[in-house]
Amino acid sequence: MQDIISRLTGFYGLWLGVFIAFTFHLVIHIGQTLVIKKYVPAVITSVICLPLSIWLIAISISKLSYSSVEIFTYSLVGIVVVAGNLKIAHGIMRDFLEELGSDKVGQISIPDVVLQKPGNLTDEGFI
Repeated sequence: MQDIISRLTGFYGLWLGVFIAFTFHLVIHIGQTLVIKKYVPAVITSVICLPLSIWLIAISISKLSYSSVEIFTYSLVGIVVVAGNLKIAHGIMRDFLEELGSDKVGQISIPDVVLQKPGNLTDEGFI
């Protein structure tokens, strides 16, 4: 949506701010992986996209004639936009999981024969 507005108006400040916020989001994914020392979803995509994102930001800042204060302000607005989008996405996912039933989330890909087996699994039951 920001790209359409930017193209129609010639105003790229909001696009730049949202893109900086997106790049910050990538850094957070990588940081989470380093802190918890386990796989975090989207970390591979983050590692792949981060160098390109930083390069595009550098090119955009050099081509656009915004001051440091404007870039900082647009970045703050972008962070608010991205955070709002993430909050909405997480809310939709929470509603979906509640509808699905939180006790069934881990059971989605487990075959029914395993879920309905009485007693403990034997060594042959583990794959």
